[in-house]
Amino acid sequence: MGRVYVRKSGARKYKQWSEEQMDQALYEIREKKISLRQASKRYCISRTTLSTKLKDIPVRKPGAPPVFSPKEEQGIASHLKTLVSNGFSLNRLGLRLFIYVYLSRNNRNVPRFYDNMPGKEWADLFLKRNKEELSELIIRRTGRFQKVLDISSIHEYFDNLNYELLPSLPNESDMGTLNT
Repeated sequence: MGRVYVRKSGARKYKQWSEEQMDQALYEIREKKISLRQASKRYCISRTTLSTKLKDIPVRKPGAPPVFSPKEEQGIASHLKTLVSNGFSLNRLGLRLFIYVYLSRNNRNVPRFYDNMPGKEWADLFLKRNKEELSELIIRRTGRFQKVLDISSIHEYFDNLNYELLPSLPNESDMGTLNT
């Protein structure tokens, strides 16, 4: 699939403690049985980690921030499901093309995508994140009459989607009456 990280010998060790050890250390610190430094040595948990947990400071996930918000990813997944239910076959390339057209239609530039085209690894991770919604759709084959998802059919899909959504959107004259 993607990159597989192998830790180098002598590299820094992360999270060598269990949740039970963390809970016990925090309990003893809060009950003033031991100090932060003593708990750090006894349970082999760094002082910074213990301090962060004591103060309930939210910890940011490692890595780059996601390209799409969870709501946006869910919407993309549901649109892909609609495409497959209409007879289009969906593979990794089709997903990548769909995202490419989506980004170009919305005038968004994602610097980590080469020419705004997501890579294979990103597509695999997207499918993994949306496994419940898309797993059976990727594998399913509809037979010899299935439609192929190409760039022109994706553009046609977005044109039809805009056509369907335009009547439901308020026009500018309605917006003026709502604001007053």
